[in-house]
Amino acid sequence: MVNPVSSSLRVLATPNPIIHQSRHTIYYFHNFEMLYATAITYLVAVENEMLMHWENDTDGQHTHELEYTIGFKSLTSTALSKKIALSASLEGLEISDDNAGIHKTFVPEEFLPERRLKTQIIVPGRSDLYFYQRKYVLETEVYFTHDAWNKLCVVMKNDNSQIKSWKIRSTIHSAEFTTTGRELRKILEKKISGQTKQEVYGKSGRKFDDLTGRAKDTLKEFN
Repeated sequence: MVNPVSSSLRVLATPNPIIHQSRHTIYYFHNFEMLYATAITYLVAVENEMLMHWENDTDGQHTHELEYTIGFKSLTSTALSKKIALSASLEGLEISDDNAGIHKTFVPEEFLPERRLKTQIIVPGRSDLYFYQRKYVLETEVYFTHDAWNKLCVVMKNDNSQIKSWKIRSTIHSAEFTTTGRELRKILEKKISGQTKQEVYGKSGRKFDDLTGRAKDTLKEFN
């Protein structure tokens, strides 16, 4: 059976499954005021990013040096990602789904900041070789819980209609590579299993304008 992830250029996770949930303390003043962040990370897509294509029309093998990127990078809401140490919180992450052909346990080096590395690739004689690197696209939804005036409240939009949340789009250039004799073109949508969403952390809601000055100033830093 052909592995959907290895044989496709991109697999879109539909709907986006929850792959990680965590809570973070933004600040804590005992018996006075606390602010917490809850981060819910979804898998958006798994991509095979083509790094190079070589055509060897000789009988002998050729050796090529290749530079590639490995590591974690937040593309949006970078200040918030840094504040909650998102990459560190994801260490040990596993994604497994037979239907999509994904069985991935991330290693610590994949959550370090992006960096450039080099490797050597051998291209056999009389062959085409396409070299791909696996990239994971994530989206993290973050909402905040404010503990003040003896009430633990979720931060709401000012019209009190819904929870005020932030989105962090991130990528992981992994240490997984695929070589093929043909270019990958297929884009698939796959239902991928994930976690059940945890209950909202907070007993009631509090409008943004009703927060303390400290809480409002802190959250404005993430806009």
